[in-house]
Amino acid sequence: MGIRRVLKALFNSSSTSSSNSISAGKPPFYRKEPADTISTSDRGEPVQSTHLDRDKQPVTHVENLVVGDGRVRRDAMIALVTAVEERPEDVLPWLPDLLRIVENGDLQGREEAAIVLGKVAESQPHEIEPLANRLVDVLDSADERVQEQIVCILTNVHVESLPVDSLIEIFESAQTDACAATSILGNVARQAPDLMPSERVRRAAVEDSPELRARALYLLFILKAMDHGDSEIGHDEFEELLTAYSSETLDRWIRDSIGRQYIQLLGDRNHPRENHRRLSVSRLPNELRINVEFADPELFDVSTVKNQLSAEFAAEEVTIDVFKVTEESQRSTDGHKQEGSIATGGDQSEQEKNDSPQSSQSSSSNLDSTDRASSPEQTQDALQANSSDDSVSDAPADSEAENVSQRAQESIDSLLEETFSGIDEEDSDS
Repeated sequence: MGIRRVLKALFNSSSTSSSNSISAGKPPFYRKEPADTISTSDRGEPVQSTHLDRDKQPVTHVENLVVGDGRVRRDAMIALVTAVEERPEDVLPWLPDLLRIVENGDLQGREEAAIVLGKVAESQPHEIEPLANRLVDVLDSADERVQEQIVCILTNVHVESLPVDSLIEIFESAQTDACAATSILGNVARQAPDLMPSERVRRAAVEDSPELRARALYLLFILKAMDHGDSEIGHDEFEELLTAYSSETLDRWIRDSIGRQYIQLLGDRNHPRENHRRLSVSRLPNELRINVEFADPELFDVSTVKNQLSAEFAAEEVTIDVFKVTEESQRSTDGHKQEGSIATGGDQSEQEKNDSPQSSQSSSSNLDSTDRASSPEQTQDALQANSSDDSVSDAPADSEAENVSQRAQESIDSLLEETFSGIDEEDSDS
């Protein structure tokens, strides 16, 4: 009965508090919708908190997020999740409590607390930097969703505040958080390559473990793309990297990041990161296909990208399709595309390729592919069917509304699909 009395007293005192009785200088929060609390009645039954008008009456100020038995107060967490969207600075007094929940809370509480910390990191990364070491320590015990949130948090803070040595140790291990640590280190390699222990990364690239080799090659790839270090990735190593990243043993964050590196670092180096909507990498038997979706394709300089990619990879032909997706949905489109093709060698000219039966067949294949749905499995099948595609097709403007999403997704998955055709026949420099 003692715990029940404490909980009841906590609920009653909280629900009757006003903006003038807030303790510890913590601001009031307003609840947008009713929420369950962990309070109990005299009979031990759950009590539903009353719904308060957001514009008239302040709801419970968040004094304690965790009760005596370690459970997270649902009403308090909802108040923080609501408030962080509008006023991230108002949740700063609860950062220590949120961190403890990420470390030791239940699954739902850990994910919610990590989301709140991520929102704070976006607007005030300096407030999260003192927590970086403990967040890295949490990676090993966190499930995939919490790991993903922690990666988002730590990619927003200044890389100088990250415990690189600890991340490298996780990267070298076979722990479940090795891929998450590698993703964070990838951000370090991009922003401050001098902080990377490149010798340890190079040693890892020749280890027996294929997963560790792939993680190491990923980091070396970024370092090389950033023009730092003296590491050269030859054809065999690059082929191994692509093979490893086509497997399911590596994390999706890293698979997406390799596409981002191609587009941003080897493509238009001034291209704003926020213009990207989605990137994906598909590995086919004889070629690598990188697909990218843009909010504003006008900012993507096709000719510059084509010339740089052609020179860096000595590709016989580089074809780039850029597709615009409307703001309303990442799966809908207004059908805007740009296309460019350049031939830099080989026995067959671009005109001859366009006049060949293979080119005609490719055009038909591409038109058909835009009408198919695109689950991950279907996308891969569609890409394989279009492996020789050298043409561009515009989405029909008068198509039925229910097919727009399917066409958009399929077209997105065909973006830049010919960018690296022929790469397997040449020495690749990452």
